[in-house]
Amino acid sequence: MALYIGICLAVVYGLTAMTAAQADMKDSCRWKCLTFAQLWPGSFCLTFSKHHCMIPDQVDGWTIHGLWPNGKEFCNRTWKLAKKDIGDLWTDMRKYWPSLISENPFKFWQSEWIKHGTCGTCAKNMSCPHKYFSLALELRTKVSIDDMKDSTLHYLTWALM
Repeated sequence: MALYIGICLAVVYGLTAMTAAQADMKDSCRWKCLTFAQLWPGSFCLTFSKHHCMIPDQVDGWTIHGLWPNGKEFCNRTWKLAKKDIGDLWTDMRKYWPSLISENPFKFWQSEWIKHGTCGTCAKNMSCPHKYFSLALELRTKVSIDDMKDSTLHYLTWALM
C-alpha cells in the first residue's frame, strides 16, 4: 500500500477569490490545484524509522499528511499560528492530523501553516488558519480513503505516482 495518497483538487470550493488586503501576495496566489494528501501512520513509521515515530492512541486510521497549494510554499513567514486560532479544532486535529514524530503536535501544525497554509489565504475558504485547517478536516471526511473501493484506491495511487 502506498505511503500516502494525494488528491489534486482543481479549483474546488471557489479557490480563486482574492481580497484587496491580499493583493500584495498576488504571485503566491497563482496556483490552480490543491493537493490533499493522507497517510497511513504505520507505513510512515516504517519508512521514516530514522526518526522516533509514535502513533498517538487516538489515531486509528488514515491521517492528513497535508493540504498544499501546488507549487507554492512559505508565502508569508510572518503570519504565525496561535493556539487560539484553532482552539475548537484541537480534538479533531490531534486525531486526524497528528504529528507522528513530535510529542508537540502544535509545532507541526505551525510549520504546516507557515509552509502551506499561508499560500492558500487568497481563497475565501482558506483566508485564515481556522478556515485552512477546517477545510483539511472537512476534506478528510469527504475524501475518505477508508470508504473508497479497492479499484478506486488503486486508480488514485497509480494516477498520482
